[in-house]
Amino acid sequence: MLVYDSGHNKLLYTVSLDDNGNYRIELEPGTYVVDINHVGIDRSSEVPKTIEIEPGITVVLNISIDTGLR
Repeated sequence: MLVYDSGHNKLLYTVSLDDNGNYRIELEPGTYVVDINHVGIDRSSEVPKTIEIEPGITVVLNISIDTGLR
């Protein structure tokens, strides 16, 4: 998972998935754009997604990724 500034111009963080396909990151309050690393055949119509982080609030973002495997 990739986390960009609010303009989707500057990559701020690259977040790896754990063995179960989950991720966790702590962000300062602000607006961010979340995307996936479009490597190979991985695709998702759910990203890029703009999220707003507020103090003391947990944001859950589930992203369905089509790996092309059938």
